[in-house]
Amino acid sequence: MTTVTVTAPVAGGTAGTGSGATVEAMPAAEDLTPRGNAVGTVGEPLTSGCVGQVCDLTVTVTGIEVNPANCDVYGDGQVVAVRHTIVTGPNLPAQVWDPMGTSSWMAVDEQGTVNSKITGGWVGCGDSADELMPNSTYHLTTPLNVPATHTTLIWRPINSGKDLIAARGLEFSLSPSQ
Repeated sequence: MTTVTVTAPVAGGTAGTGSGATVEAMPAAEDLTPRGNAVGTVGEPLTSGCVGQVCDLTVTVTGIEVNPANCDVYGDGQVVAVRHTIVTGPNLPAQVWDPMGTSSWMAVDEQGTVNSKITGGWVGCGDSADELMPNSTYHLTTPLNVPATHTTLIWRPINSGKDLIAARGLEFSLSPSQ
């Protein structure tokens, strides 16, 4: 991740004489996948609206499981369960939903072919959070219908999750180590 330091002018001063503020920029091109996404890491918190140690929204993918027991999705693919935890802070904006459940999910095979139709109904393992509440913790699972030949998941946030990442999306490997 590339970090950019921006120096703002002080009233009556010139740029460079004020205090510096650090903002995260888009990841450098060499840090992105061929599709322009950052590499997602299971267990790494994604945060927004942080003041000190308190964040308005923290989302952590806690596990990605292929074909978990007692979980079925409608369709011909294998079941991939994305398990995640959401922690909200005291200043959570109004009308925020589960960023993982209300986002775009895609899968990619080894040749780079993207399948954008991997969501659908489920039986036995999925749950979602309607509007999130401040100062709350949610443990959720988003089940996906992924073709067996696809080895990578792409998460592209749509509403509530856009400010959690600096890249267009995150890519997660479906390797057995997750």
